[in-house]
Amino acid sequence: MVNYLSHFILCNRLLETLERNNHGRIVVVGSVLHSWTALDWSDVMAKKDYEKYLVYSRSKLCLHLMAFALHRRMNIARRNVAVNVVELGKEREPNNNGKMRTTSALSSSMSTLSICRAAGNLVQLIENPAFETLSGKYLDSTGKQIRYG
Repeated sequence: MVNYLSHFILCNRLLETLERNNHGRIVVVGSVLHSWTALDWSDVMAKKDYEKYLVYSRSKLCLHLMAFALHRRMNIARRNVAVNVVELGKEREPNNNGKMRTTSALSSSMSTLSICRAAGNLVQLIENPAFETLSGKYLDSTGKQIRYG
């Protein structure tokens, strides 16, 4: 669960610095895969039943839960740190024959242009003043709120 624990440790170690800055932000890159499975509290480290996609899904679920718990902590303590989850999602782009194809924002078949667009969208969400007070949300790469369920 390094995919989750490293984020948890990093966020907690940076909280004081983020609080000192005006409108600090934590943006967690989420994945729709967070909804594939529930946590197995009897085998959190997947020692009994390891399957890479299941473990990845659980780590993304942990990241979502951490982000929303951290948002609540910041809100209750009246700290000026926004915490959101961003789903880079899928993009439509032309393929070699000019037709549109859908690629995942993190797929191995993704073009360099798509990767740059996804990174640009993420930077926009991090730096845009319009998002500095938005917190506790699950957003797509354009900043639109995604509904669970």
